[in-house]
Amino acid sequence: MSLDNSNLNEDQQWFDNVENFRPLRGGRRGDTLNKVISSISKISVDEAEKKFQKELLEAEKQEDPLASMCNYVAWFEEHFPSGKRNFFYPILYKICVTYCNMDIYKNDERLLKIWLKLAENFPESSLAVMEFAYLKGSCRNLAKFYICWSEMYQSIEWWNKHARSFNLL
Repeated sequence: MSLDNSNLNEDQQWFDNVENFRPLRGGRRGDTLNKVISSISKISVDEAEKKFQKELLEAEKQEDPLASMCNYVAWFEEHFPSGKRNFFYPILYKICVTYCNMDIYKNDERLLKIWLKLAENFPESSLAVMEFAYLKGSCRNLAKFYICWSEMYQSIEWWNKHARSFNLL
């Protein structure tokens, strides 16, 4: 019985990189992950920045510009499985502040998802992100906004309670 070395190499590459993948709530596409790992479609941060700027300009001409931005966010998450937080955070912020003042997006669940991604990518200030969204008037009529915000408060309280019991605070 002979083993196919190409499959072994691909599997080994995948397992060598699995710790560098940032989990997503909706999961990831396997074919894109395999391409990213094998460097078939290696995209630089500079290329991603150019793509974002292009998408942002093109979105202005579209009937639903937020849809274009949501597609870009999904594309970015698939092509940068490690997250690239330092690069991704400013993009998410730019999308949020650009569209949160538009009446048609004030209570759009897609914008809420981007606010939540922003909070996840900036965990040390996730409550500040949610407060900022609230102060901007964004997502105020969405129950999920308040649920997620309260869950953030609960997790911090849980941490503080346990940190006190271990004398960490």
